[in-house]
Amino acid sequence: MRNALIIVAVVAAFFASWYFSIMRRLTRDYARTEPFDGTLVRSRVRFALAEYPADCALGANREGLYISSSPEAVKKGRWWWGSRYQVKTPFLIPWDRLHFAESALPLRGYIRVDVSTVKTGFSSTCFFIPQEIARPLLTAAGRQISPR
Repeated sequence: MRNALIIVAVVAAFFASWYFSIMRRLTRDYARTEPFDGTLVRSRVRFALAEYPADCALGANREGLYISSSPEAVKKGRWWWGSRYQVKTPFLIPWDRLHFAESALPLRGYIRVDVSTVKTGFSSTCFFIPQEIARPLLTAAGRQISPR
């Protein structure tokens, strides 16, 4: 009986980590199948609760903020150990769903991006972009970054 409970608990933990995954929510709400019509910049993006940053290609246009895996990450992802920290499905998040602010400790030097979910409108997740990438990208798109 105890072994059965342990197995159920392990399966429930894996299901919960998949169900509440940031990438899953972003992909569900903002997946983009069409190619991006702008300039892409390679950057490491730190998604909340992820152990390592994802190697991404970022772009901004009049529609919103576009995030996909960088071509280098896709090439590395052909190996089983490289696919873990990729954006498997590109997404475009509309500007009205985003809020940008300077990040405090422990990620000083990053811009915190809060994303509201489509279903409830509440902040569902956040991720962090290095300031040296985020500032020019957002300025070119006419977006403001809130102070801390």
